[in-house]
Amino acid sequence: MSAGSSAPRHRAKRSLSIRAVLTVASALAGTTLVVSAAAGGTYAMWSGTTTFNGPIIQSGSLALLINGQATSALTSTQWARMLPGDKTRLQVTVANTGTVNSTVTAGSTGGSTDIEVRVVKGTCPVIALTGNNTLLTPAALGTWSAGESSAACVEVTMKSAASAAAQNASLPFTLTLTATQAP
Repeated sequence: MSAGSSAPRHRAKRSLSIRAVLTVASALAGTTLVVSAAAGGTYAMWSGTTTFNGPIIQSGSLALLINGQATSALTSTQWARMLPGDKTRLQVTVANTGTVNSTVTAGSTGGSTDIEVRVVKGTCPVIALTGNNTLLTPAALGTWSAGESSAACVEVTMKSAASAAAQNASLPFTLTLTATQAP
C-alpha cells in the first residue's frame, strides 16, 4: 500500500473513535435527562397538599341496671325464715341502657352450700326454675337489645338436706349480672 492511502484510513479510524465517544456521551446525557425528569423533574414545578378532616368516631356504650339501679339490694320478706325445701322467687327488671346489644350472664358468690340460686330471663313461673345453680356455674340469660328492659326471675332454694348450721342463720349471697357486647 502506498503511504498516502494508509494515512486517511488511520484518520478515518480516529474519526470513528471520536464519533463513537461523542455518541456514547450524548446517549448518556440524554438518558440522564430522561431519568431526572421521570424521577421528579426539576424543583421548579409547583406542588400542593390538602387535608381531609374525617368524621368524629363515636363509640357505643354498654350499661346494665337492675330495678333502675347500677347496684340493687334484693330485699324480700319472702326470703326470711326459709325452711329446708322452700323455694322463693323474686322478679326484677333488668335494663340494657347502653347503645349496643348485650349477652347477659348471672353468677353468684357467697351464700352457703345449703342454698341454690337460679336466674332466668322472663317473668317468674309457677313451677320451679331449672338451669344452673349460679353459686356453682354462671347461667346464660340471653340477649338484651340496646335499650331493652325485661323481667328476670331470681329463685332461691333452701336445700331439703340443709345442714343444722343453716338453722336460724343468715345466708347472704351476691348475685352479679354481667353484660358483654353481643356479636
